[in-house]
Amino acid sequence: MDVRRQAGYVILLLVMLTGCDSALPEQTATSDRPPVQEETVSQQEEAVRSALRETLNLSFRIFDAMEQKDYDYLQSVASTGVTINKDQNIISHRYGDQIIEVNFLKDLHLGNLEYRFYDLDETGTKMELGFAVLRESASEVYLKFVQGAEGWLLAGMITN
Repeated sequence: MDVRRQAGYVILLLVMLTGCDSALPEQTATSDRPPVQEETVSQQEEAVRSALRETLNLSFRIFDAMEQKDYDYLQSVASTGVTINKDQNIISHRYGDQIIEVNFLKDLHLGNLEYRFYDLDETGTKMELGFAVLRESASEVYLKFVQGAEGWLLAGMITN
């Protein structure tokens, strides 16, 4: 990855994570909650921030690996059920009764990539991230992750 692209990813990540902090409820000394509950809420907020930070970083590395055709890296972060097709440059996974196949994405950079949302399930083990890819016609990319024994893994990807 060239230095300009890497610097751009770092700047985008910092901007997105700064916005994440402002969306969380603020803790104040005048809160009516007992101290134990404050600690629990703070731990939950930190767990959400940590999951978001890790999956955002993983998303950018996956985007770069698709661009560079780094099949080994993609395979290393793919969960069970995700297949990396080296011959056709496709990521496939099962979605219900269907097999979803997505061509490797190319040319994603700060000028055309926009973070949209995250959704962390109640157990804290499944995360979905949404990005918009702004080009001649806008499209969206959804990445699904699952918490594995050694960290987050790609569970699937869908584009329109």
